Amino acid sequence: MENVIRMDRRVNETIPNDLMLFREFAEKYDMKVGYLYKLQRKGAIQRYKRGMWKISEGEVLRALQRLK
Repeated sequence: MENVIRMDRRVNETIPNDLMLFREFAEKYDMKVGYLYKLQRKGAIQRYKRGMWKISEGEVLRALQRLK
């Protein structure tokens, strides 16, 4: 029996497998990091806390397609 309470997972939260740092995404797709933070503040993309704040590559690409 395990006496550990796991506080790192929220109920019904699905965590994408394609997480990357804001900076990594910006470098890969030749974008400014500030634009990604702006999308996150506006609610177009979600960020996930996994050590550092990360974003889902697929989610951001879908959001960018919707904005075009």
